[in-house]
Amino acid sequence: MKVLYHIGNDVNSDTVFEQTVLHKENNGIYMETVAGKLDFSDLSDVQIFKMHRLGTMLKLTIVNSTIFLIVPRLYINIGSGFVIVNVMATYKLKKELECVMKNKS
Repeated sequence: MKVLYHIGNDVNSDTVFEQTVLHKENNGIYMETVAGKLDFSDLSDVQIFKMHRLGTMLKLTIVNSTIFLIVPRLYINIGSGFVIVNVMATYKLKKELECVMKNKS
């Protein structure tokens, strides 16, 4: 699944998101980032985060990091980028990530 992500404590309309792909295997989910592979096995919290102008996204807490994920329906990488968020896929991804959290405990 293609996603846009930002690692940081907050987001605003000037935040730059990076594009990546989420990989699902063996009841686990991970993504490749600029810094390397980021495994969601240490996920401690998943929240729906709605922000005016940015749309619906997920706010994940992994160890001491906060990651914002957007599931795009359409993404045009021109200038600062343009995205139309896939809200239904975002909610589906939230449920999958909550299952990952349940399986680890």
